[in-house]
Amino acid sequence: MKQEYQYTLARTDRICLIAFVTLLMGWELIKYLLPPAQVWKENPDLTFQNSNSLIAGSVDTFSKNRLSTPHFTTEPDKHNSGSHDQDLSIQPVEIMTASLDELREIGFPYKVASNIRRYIEAGGSIQKEKDVLKIYGMDTAVWKIVRPYVLFPSTQSDSIEGPKKTAKNEKSFPPIDLNTASLEDLDALPGIGAVLAERIIKFRDNLGGFVSIQQLRECYGLSPETFDRIQPRLTILQPATTFNINTTDLSSINHPYLPYKISRILAAYRKQHGSFTSPTDLQKIYPPDTSWYHKLLPYISFQ
Repeated sequence: MKQEYQYTLARTDRICLIAFVTLLMGWELIKYLLPPAQVWKENPDLTFQNSNSLIAGSVDTFSKNRLSTPHFTTEPDKHNSGSHDQDLSIQPVEIMTASLDELREIGFPYKVASNIRRYIEAGGSIQKEKDVLKIYGMDTAVWKIVRPYVLFPSTQSDSIEGPKKTAKNEKSFPPIDLNTASLEDLDALPGIGAVLAERIIKFRDNLGGFVSIQQLRECYGLSPETFDRIQPRLTILQPATTFNINTTDLSSINHPYLPYKISRILAAYRKQHGSFTSPTDLQKIYPPDTSWYHKLLPYISFQ
């Protein structure tokens, strides 16, 4: 017995439904391709013969305006009639000193602008385009839009002799002893803020002083570019402090180059075999890993 379905559409009904959907989609497509109502008001004599060229021109104009304006907003500008006038009103900003609102004004998205401010406030330095592209959330498409409005510390001066004079003035400064430099001394260095200067001093105190300027690279937040810039202005005159490995309570010592696991092994070895007499005794402790040994040795005394 043939099964009959209660809810079915006749062939004529299906054809009408398909035609209705097709007409509806065609009307939506026509509305999308038609120029805005303002274009029709400004061109009352518009005919169907030149409507296609006008539609293409309006689409190109919309695309150019969207790419050229640095603002990521959907609200129209009531004061400016065109994107060209709006671009002229935007002033370039120095990225190291610009506020969050100023970064948003030139076209940075909120998250990227916020990440830039956090990075700088934490002691980071942005000196060139490569540093900006390292910021989390930044991409090349956004950078192409905001690039004309960004000034780096080295591009603030339009003169050619400006960077040369700055380099000469930096070389004329007397070198700073890295082991005795104050917070103000480090803060005055190019690319070093108050936060990073305080972090360097804390790292220096935990070490007991620097034995090499290259150790400054290990300080968190100091970029390689900033280190290369300030290295000629640094020196080490006062030696670092050392501790006696035979008399110091190794369980309470807190040194960046002495892991807790190694300090326990050293304490156990000293308790069982007596005092350490030379650096070779230290190499007997943990032969598979000697990286701690080379770093810690300048801070150890055996007498």
